[in-house]
Amino acid sequence: MKKIISILYLALILSAGEFKTLEFQGNSLIEFSDDTLLKVLGVEYPKIYQFWKNEPTFDQTDKKEFIRLLRKFYKSKGFYKVEVNSTTNKDKLTLNITENEAIQINNIKIKSDYSLSDYSLKNGEEFSTIKFKDSKSEIQSLLLNDGYAKHSLDVKAYANLKDYKVDIEINLLKGEISKFGDVNISGVDVNKHFFEDKIMFKKGETFNLKKLQNSSRNLYKSDVFENIALNFNLDINSTEIPIHIHLREKLRRVLKASIGFDTDKGLRGGVSWLHRNFFGNLETLKFDLYASQKDYGIESRFLKRDLKIAKYRMKLENLLTIKDEKFSGYSKQEITETLLFGKKILWLEHFFGLKFEASKIDTNFNLYDLKDESYLINSFIYRVELDKRDSKLNAKNGYFLKFMLENATSLLASELDYLKILFEARYIKTTKHFIFANRLQIGNISKDIPRFKRFFSGGTFSNRGYKYDEVGAKDLENNPIGGNSFIEYMFELRREVYKELELAFFFDTTLLERKKYSFNSTFYNTVGFGLRYNTVIGPLRLDFGFPQKEQDDINFHFSIGQAF
Repeated sequence: MKKIISILYLALILSAGEFKTLEFQGNSLIEFSDDTLLKVLGVEYPKIYQFWKNEPTFDQTDKKEFIRLLRKFYKSKGFYKVEVNSTTNKDKLTLNITENEAIQINNIKIKSDYSLSDYSLKNGEEFSTIKFKDSKSEIQSLLLNDGYAKHSLDVKAYANLKDYKVDIEINLLKGEISKFGDVNISGVDVNKHFFEDKIMFKKGETFNLKKLQNSSRNLYKSDVFENIALNFNLDINSTEIPIHIHLREKLRRVLKASIGFDTDKGLRGGVSWLHRNFFGNLETLKFDLYASQKDYGIESRFLKRDLKIAKYRMKLENLLTIKDEKFSGYSKQEITETLLFGKKILWLEHFFGLKFEASKIDTNFNLYDLKDESYLINSFIYRVELDKRDSKLNAKNGYFLKFMLENATSLLASELDYLKILFEARYIKTTKHFIFANRLQIGNISKDIPRFKRFFSGGTFSNRGYKYDEVGAKDLENNPIGGNSFIEYMFELRREVYKELELAFFFDTTLLERKKYSFNSTFYNTVGFGLRYNTVIGPLRLDFGFPQKEQDDINFHFSIGQAF
């Protein structure tokens, strides 16, 4: 009987000690946010869309472990006098943190035959073991980027808890300059020319860590490798360092289905099939079948990554699209065939080729600049790009530049003759608390052409104070007519406010003028705010735009993916 009573009493204690809510008190909201501390404790709350997961609960054992982990974490940040205790209220556990002062750096003693004048730690600043370890990695990176791969580096920190100071000693011998040795690639059976514009170093060149990192980044960007292991051995007696690259391909055949919604085109869905090694040598073939409330179509794309023409090696891309689209005042049925050749010259990706476009226009009524008829438009195409973003899906840092020419000409039996130019620049910068994103587009069309080939603005991915394509002048039936001269600038400021949730403020402005080379016309300005919720498929985005010229026509936009 006593055993039964003891078991029941123990069960009562344990159940009474279960907590469903966890909160922090006293932590710095900037340096040590709730999200940071939750990661330290290994506590993860389910995302909004993870409805199948339960909220975490905690017990008395967790409470003791949480206190231990928080003390260890704060000491790693230099707060050796931190105090952590807990209070409970029904099913809520509160962890109370008194940070107190951080230990400071007293003296940095450097003995080196290599300049460390830009060493990141300074006398008098707060000491953090994490920053201390990062500073050692920083020195090693500087040496490796200057070719000193076989250096001797000893960095130590001595903490005096009585005086509450830290002394740092650095002893460094840079050694001899190292060179890249033989490059060995394994894991794939691919023509060696595939790697020529991706591997940024050659045997005999001065060793440089950045070239290794850029090479790895280029290989990932090719979208055919799931894993890239780039290794080098410094424990050899030669100044030539061999490089071994082991690659593992992504799944070669992929079938995907998708469904979504955005305010530009409404409900949409699609099916895609991808083969990453269709004819061997990592040649890609992809088919997309898609439909929305405003368009539907099919698209096929073939990419040959290594094509030899005469003595030159380049890419070949063939794109065939068949689609039907609805616009304000008319609809368009179109077949487009685009053939592009691409080559990297210096650090820029150049693409040039031909585009053949057959379109059939159906108007709700004959417009003054558009009638029910067919058009054959054949063009020379040129595009040059420089992409230095850290991600195409949701970039945090970097920049992107693009320049495009489309020259429709009677030399290719085109029924229209014009030159269309578009320049685009994007810049994204992340600071400690904010993300700054910018996009500038400037375009011009040399002749007045039918409206379906002009520039348009407004919607989820352009000026967000307006509905899809609604910026600028309208015809007598209130249909947008687009423009031949075009400038658009978009600025966005984002900050994380809770877990994966971000608050954004933006300013968009657009010039859209019918006249060619006319850039002194009216700008359509918009201010607004929005929310971003980051998911594995990209951020869910909700924006509210307030147009300056149409104060009563506030517009909201919902989509997946950043605006730019």
